[in-house]
Amino acid sequence: MLKPLFIASLVLVAATSVACGGSDGSSSAGAPTDASKADFCKVITDSDAKTTGEDIADTLSEVGTPKGITDEARSGFELFVKKVKDLDADASSADFDKLQKSLSADELKEFTAFITYVSTECV
Repeated sequence: MLKPLFIASLVLVAATSVACGGSDGSSSAGAPTDASKADFCKVITDSDAKTTGEDIADTLSEVGTPKGITDEARSGFELFVKKVKDLDADASSADFDKLQKSLSADELKEFTAFITYVSTECV
């Protein structure tokens, strides 16, 4: 269920939504910026029903982003990882709605850039 949820969330973020996870307080700002595209995309394409949102966020933080990603998409990546970690593992639709409403116009633009990158390069 998580892979479809994750992919659907990426698509929905473009229309203002996100996925689920849990918080451990770590940051993606220090994530590598030279990941291979294959390794980056594998995090997304290999997730399954047993993969939690926090697992995806942690793995994305470890792998980082490929060199060719735009600065705006990189910011969206960092924001995505943070937002996933900030949500409870059992986040509801109401939690997603609340998160969506909390995004600024700039955050939404960054999320959209990240989703566009993922959709174009990985899915």
